[in-house]
Amino acid sequence: MKDIVFVLNIGCYPVPAIKGGAVESLLTALIDENEKQKKFNFHVIMCKDKNDITQYDYSSYQNTKFYDYYQGGLKFKIGRIVNGVNKRLNYALPLYSAYEKFIIKTIDKINPDFMVFEGSFNATLRKLSKKYDKDKLILHVHHQILPKYKIDKYFGRMWCVSEFIKNDWIASKKLSPDFKYQVLNNVLTSYSFYNEISKEEIKDLREKLGFADDDFVVIYCGRLVEVKGIDILVKAIKEIDNEHIKLMVVGESGFKDSKPQPFIQTLKDIVCNDDKIVFTGYVENKDLYKYYSIADLQVIPSVWEEAAGIVALEGKVRGLPQIITNSGGLPEYARKDAVVLDKEDNLQQNLVKEISNFYNRKYDFDKTKAFAPSVKEYYEQFIKIIEE
Repeated sequence: MKDIVFVLNIGCYPVPAIKGGAVESLLTALIDENEKQKKFNFHVIMCKDKNDITQYDYSSYQNTKFYDYYQGGLKFKIGRIVNGVNKRLNYALPLYSAYEKFIIKTIDKINPDFMVFEGSFNATLRKLSKKYDKDKLILHVHHQILPKYKIDKYFGRMWCVSEFIKNDWIASKKLSPDFKYQVLNNVLTSYSFYNEISKEEIKDLREKLGFADDDFVVIYCGRLVEVKGIDILVKAIKEIDNEHIKLMVVGESGFKDSKPQPFIQTLKDIVCNDDKIVFTGYVENKDLYKYYSIADLQVIPSVWEEAAGIVALEGKVRGLPQIITNSGGLPEYARKDAVVLDKEDNLQQNLVKEISNFYNRKYDFDKTKAFAPSVKEYYEQFIKIIEE
């Protein structure tokens, strides 16, 4: 049975994903499926803060071992001081990372068949490529990142969450032409999105949030940060001269337990107590299907390059029509009949136009709920690409 190590960066949330996070939820789903099928021995290395260290009991996992590094320790603090001085010296000294040392020491004990680095890559981990065949080292890219250094010196291949990310890297010509790219599409990690909901539950939730029976509810679900285009969507809703077109904003500036960011105040200033816009705050993943069920249209107005678009899968499986932007890999995850807007071309006015078109029923669309790839299929795809 192969041993596979997953390395999470500093700043990632815990795995299992008790605090949310897309990367963390996907890895948790993969681990849980492997606990059922038992085809690998998984090892998860992560950096936690003192508030995370005792929050989860790992005893139920038979095919997964967890290695927690406490980032509040003395070595971690020394590392921050050393690197702070190093920064003032224009990085004249080698970077010091106590977490890196912990990773290397742990991996040496495991001697794994493969090492998967989730998210991004700390250049100082190149030390591993001196000890292990680089074909054993895999970079799993979840975001649009193009490092200055040539990662093909240290990694044998890259897993991309969309064709967009793969093609973006190829077009950059930063890596050798024969470098190996593989696409591992994200999936919904919660089966709750397929749950049924009664008409009474829909009516009660709409009433609770202040929506009338004849209101047309647009749902935005995601983080409340500027790159997601939520401020542009709020302005568009305010501009529409129709009191029955409402916006339901589901989410916070980060994930569970995260602190509000300054952009939240910017949003509040734009909303200015407009009752056409309702904020739900953070909603647990298991309950999100209820909020999609009371909506009439999903809008995803991202103004940066989305690597993928799990939120598009959520709306799709609930049968909602969609307006999205031409943002990175987002169109790969959305409905085939989604209205796609140019994120750089008069987005606010085009949102006003297209939302109004949906309200006035100028589009015909299939209301049938779609099925997204399952966690089991994600696991099977994982097996396929790990063995290629």
